[in-house]
Amino acid sequence: MTNERAIINKVTLVFLLSKKGVTTEYLSQKTNYKIEQIQEWLDVKNGELPTLNQARKIAEVLRVPFASLYMTVETITTLIPTKPNVQNRRIMDAISPDDSSVNLAIIDLLQARDFYIGTELLLERAVAKFIIQFNLEDNVKKWADKIRSDFGIDLDRQYKSQSGRQFYLYLKDRIEEQGIFVQEFIGVDNSAVRAMAICQDKNAMHIIGINKKDCTPAKIFSLIHELVHIIKKTSSICNAMYDKTDLQNREEIFCNAVAGEVLTPIEAINAIIKNDAYDFTKLEDIQKISKTFSVSREVIIRRLLDLGYINKNNYDTLSNLLYEEHIAKKEARRRQEEAGIEKPFRRNIAREAVDKTSNALSKAIYAGYCEDVFSKYDVAQILSINLKHIDNYFMEVASWVK
Repeated sequence: MTNERAIINKVTLVFLLSKKGVTTEYLSQKTNYKIEQIQEWLDVKNGELPTLNQARKIAEVLRVPFASLYMTVETITTLIPTKPNVQNRRIMDAISPDDSSVNLAIIDLLQARDFYIGTELLLERAVAKFIIQFNLEDNVKKWADKIRSDFGIDLDRQYKSQSGRQFYLYLKDRIEEQGIFVQEFIGVDNSAVRAMAICQDKNAMHIIGINKKDCTPAKIFSLIHELVHIIKKTSSICNAMYDKTDLQNREEIFCNAVAGEVLTPIEAINAIIKNDAYDFTKLEDIQKISKTFSVSREVIIRRLLDLGYINKNNYDTLSNLLYEEHIAKKEARRRQEEAGIEKPFRRNIAREAVDKTSNALSKAIYAGYCEDVFSKYDVAQILSINLKHIDNYFMEVASWVK
């Protein structure tokens, strides 16, 4: 049975790769099938077909239902959104020449946004529209103050957040209440893309995509960084969220500066540093400040440099220490995996689903379940998690509903 051939529509398979921006090299890498073999399956004049298991693997990599491979192009063309033009604002040396994974992530974000809007329409609920406009010159302080004001980001709430995750969910909620869809994407190395902003026309909902692989403090910074892109109406893909050295990319510099000021306002950071004794050459003290604001240590050392608390040599030393620490942890994880050593903690799948999913979409899914539009099985399929985790997922989402 495993060798039974899948009578797929080759024209549709070719269309799917083109529409989703996936190369045969990427498909070969992810499926472990030879490029020559894949090319035979793509050749409409060649009678060679994949087995059922091979076709299922292809559908999995392309993130489409297996049945899609049997359909006509006309049937599925409206089901896959067209990838918009997005400006590449990444540091080039971290970019893979093959952007298939990035293209898949963009399509995933568009489909998640469209599913959210469709669900709200089905439930006869309003979808928030983004109407905030900034008529300001590129003054970092003014932009940061207006973002905090217009999006209702409260500094006391930031201080009182019990964890970075709690602050992250709070920020997502503040931003989504103003009509921007925030969703995490998967399958992309965070050195290649940390986040992206997708600006749509006035009839569609803007999107902020955050890399699921990033740590929570990095996600927080990315969220505000991409918000600035959205306000500036520029679709962008970014991977360097803290650096200011790329003088050719003025918008990235500005977005980083505004994000830094939003998350660590100059008056607040001055007050905290003034009232406590810190040694800025020690990572332990940097960590204390970063925990106060629920941001990464990279953000703090950048702010300390900008505000004159440390010099460039201090900054470079601290930055190198953080980088070496990151590399050491990465190497330790690799060795653990090679040795077959299990991680010292159990994954909380329900919490991961909450973090990955747009807050607005989670609320819509919960409302749909309460109104018998979705079953628990439907929700498990939507979230791509096991049915046994749905109750815990609903427990957290229900706590948000007023």
